[in-house]
Amino acid sequence: MAFKFKATSYQARLKPGLYQGRLTAIEERSSDNGPYLRWTFAIDHKGDEVEVSALSSTKFSPTAKARKYAEALLGRAIKEGEELAPDELYGCTCQVMVTIDTLSDGGSINRVEQVLPGKPDADEDDDVPF
Repeated sequence: MAFKFKATSYQARLKPGLYQGRLTAIEERSSDNGPYLRWTFAIDHKGDEVEVSALSSTKFSPTAKARKYAEALLGRAIKEGEELAPDELYGCTCQVMVTIDTLSDGGSINRVEQVLPGKPDADEDDDVPF
């Protein structure tokens, strides 16, 4: 049976901005440059779950992206010597700053620019008059 290929391109699903998200996965991967992590976040957008991902090194120093992501997910600083398993972070909420990168074929993808602590519960803002 003959088949045909149809050329497609990626299109970013989210506009640039700050979104409420939750961590769904951390995958350890490797390349010629060594091991790295792929962080996957789920964002509820207009009733659809949109996945966005970010890459980081496996380093966990105070300035490392992986540590900053973990601290944002936990909503606190990580103490020197503290150990965490990835599954302790799964389901944690955060705010995800999303941008758009243009691809060489003219398509676009969402990119995680930054991960910040999750928003406080809306109930906490009830007393704010503005």
